[in-house]
Amino acid sequence: MIRRASTDVSGGEPRSDASQSAEGRIPGGATAGAWLALAGVFGFTVCLLARYAAALPRWDLLAMLAVACLGAALRALALRRPVRREPAGCGSASLRPQGFAAEPAAGWPDRKRQRTAVLFWLCTVPVVVLAGSAAQTTGPENRVRGAASTAVAEVTVLRVDTTRVSTAQRTFRIRANTKPDGSGRYLEGTIAHAHKRVSVHYRDEVWARYRTDVASGDAIMALSRGELEERSGGWSRSPEPLLLALVPAGVAGARWWWVRTRRSDRAGRGPVAAAVHNGRARALRVRVSGHRKSAFNKGRVLVLTSLRGGERELLLERWVDTDRVAETLSGCEGWLYWEPRAVRGPSPSSVGVQHGDAPRSLGPRMRDSGRPALDSAVFVLADGSALRGRTPSVPSESMPEGERVPRLPAERCPQVRPLDGRVLRRPRLRLTALLAGLPGAAVLLAMLVVPLGDPEQVWSMRLMLLAAAVLIPCFVHNRLAGRAWARR
Repeated sequence: MIRRASTDVSGGEPRSDASQSAEGRIPGGATAGAWLALAGVFGFTVCLLARYAAALPRWDLLAMLAVACLGAALRALALRRPVRREPAGCGSASLRPQGFAAEPAAGWPDRKRQRTAVLFWLCTVPVVVLAGSAAQTTGPENRVRGAASTAVAEVTVLRVDTTRVSTAQRTFRIRANTKPDGSGRYLEGTIAHAHKRVSVHYRDEVWARYRTDVASGDAIMALSRGELEERSGGWSRSPEPLLLALVPAGVAGARWWWVRTRRSDRAGRGPVAAAVHNGRARALRVRVSGHRKSAFNKGRVLVLTSLRGGERELLLERWVDTDRVAETLSGCEGWLYWEPRAVRGPSPSSVGVQHGDAPRSLGPRMRDSGRPALDSAVFVLADGSALRGRTPSVPSESMPEGERVPRLPAERCPQVRPLDGRVLRRPRLRLTALLAGLPGAAVLLAMLVVPLGDPEQVWSMRLMLLAAAVLIPCFVHNRLAGRAWARR
């Protein structure tokens, strides 16, 4: 792969892409933690597919879950290491705007959002399969699976108490005896079959596994010996678990392919860079001076102070902590570029301006939705790192409009790179997101410990309810964790 050198925006010596990527490299401990967490998810899925039905609590699955949590904790601890600030990062910006060749195609917020979506669908696979297993695991079956001593025999059906037919399965509640003449041990169990043509009648022979350590009528019943072994906790041979995993696994694979081929980076990219190249962009030389509550929304924004007086507000992307950026880049200089696409203020006649008078600033122009119009912006620091965001379209009296950037061809502009992700986000406990995800974690643990099946109900409906009870809180947790609190 050919590496092309890029010129520092401040006018310094060219620096290779390899040196730039080294500065933003993720710590080795964070990478190891991520792989350990993925190994835990993979091991969880393999154990679940290998033994779809097993006695609760599922210690193998709990162990794999602990491995995944350990990997996530190691990654969080590694990312807490302080970010090394290069002297060039807080140097003086060039006196004139030099533009930039192209916007970063895959900045950290973009990659974080895309990888989080892939990870969500990847974790959906074991959750859906586990929900299918939990939806069919009843209390009597679990007691037989966990018994110290069991026996397998072909038993005779003496009575079929109930027969329930639904769109998904046919359920039989059976009373049987271990001997054809009824002199043996009485057993009770349920057979649920997806094929409606399957039926069980009086004096039929079925297979059953029952406890021998206690005098109990609980039994696991099936139409064949192989199906009985599988329902008793043996190796999975039916395609049911794989079919359950097929849809979420397909979505996760498609999302991963979309990210790997960078097709998600092609749409909507480069509006500010295009404006720089055709002479429609505006620029302002600024210094990072802090963060505050914005006058245009209810959250906090990055405050950029113009070296000629006045301030600009920069609303950052999702997954970015504004206070973290302001703290790490405090005092750093650079150029803020934006594309002034929005309509800038009302016409003089609409505000009663006399002929020859200059129109007065009426503050931010509001859209029909009541929100201020925002322009796409890119903040390029002195060391060539770039930060995406949005800035108000119509500035107030204290918010300068900047200067118009002359037409700068792409081949004459320096390259820029995304800002290091550790500068953009601080690993910390986000209480609201944690509380939102706790119900999903509680349901997940319950499926690993407590039998939740009901033989009288359709298992597919319980599967969807259990899976939704885990995935919906996890989705809300993800949205809250990635929410930029500087947004409305």
